Amino acid sequence: MQSIIDEVKNKTIDENEQIDIVNKVFDKALPTIVEDLMITLENTSHLMLTENRYCDDEFCARLNKKWFEAFDLLEQTAVVSYEVGENIVNNSKMFLNTSNSYLFEILLHLHARAIQISKEILILMKNGYADGAIARWRTLYEISIISLFISKYGNETAKMYKDYTIVETYNELTTYIKKNDKLGYNEIPDEEIQRQEKNISELELKYGKDYIKPYGWTMNILEKKNRKFEGIENAVEQDHIRPFYKWACNAVHAGPKAAYYKIGIYGNKNIMLTGPTNYGFAGPGQNTALSLVQITSTLVLNFMDYDNLVSMNVLT
Repeated sequence: MQSIIDEVKNKTIDENEQIDIVNKVFDKALPTIVEDLMITLENTSHLMLTENRYCDDEFCARLNKKWFEAFDLLEQTAVVSYEVGENIVNNSKMFLNTSNSYLFEILLHLHARAIQISKEILILMKNGYADGAIARWRTLYEISIISLFISKYGNETAKMYKDYTIVETYNELTTYIKKNDKLGYNEIPDEEIQRQEKNISELELKYGKDYIKPYGWTMNILEKKNRKFEGIENAVEQDHIRPFYKWACNAVHAGPKAAYYKIGIYGNKNIMLTGPTNYGFAGPGQNTALSLVQITSTLVLNFMDYDNLVSMNVLT
């Protein structure tokens, strides 16, 4: 750096040369500046993070004092829903037979995922993240629609839904292979590629070419133009919930409205929310409760006993 300074001493220079000199000095000094800042950050990070976490803890305490009754009710709903699923699993011999084996498996897996997502939503709300909660509810709603559809159309549809995991795996594999030159990750072994290609070919022979297309597992129920999530939604007569679903999409996607609209902001919409809020939980909380009860009801209607019937009435 000193050599650059010495180079320009007692020398008349124009504006462009000045800019060039400043850039050279900055380039020379940058590694030292970064190293010094890293050392400072390392020495002070514990204090910085402690203060930040203390503020978060104080906020969450105030938030949960205001909302605890509603949060507790939603948590009770999740716990009772879990117990219903647990009861069905523990009594599987009573419910399971060859004519409903796929239906039993799929509805239970969807129900288990719904319980997990409901708990994620609770954690997000208890920590002040209303927009994150509504984003996760969007997935929960999709699970409720799929559960209703599979329940309505039975064991064969459940089997086609399960088999479709092979299509999704194959699509992920081919995308990975196409982009791996840029990624630079490990290559997929030829044996694995051949195995997945064999699996896809077998599915084509079994179900036809339409099966390996988007939502192909619905091909025996829906016309080709309706093989999409909205078509499934219409088939189970839940399209009246679509406005809430579209609303929740703002919290998932990167559209322009999402940049300006947050359900966690009340009043001044010009605020750029970068953390938790104490507002906006009624929508995601209510929707989560409704979707979870719907998913649990779908399970119980297919595998009902007296205990589960009582639990469903309690949940409702």
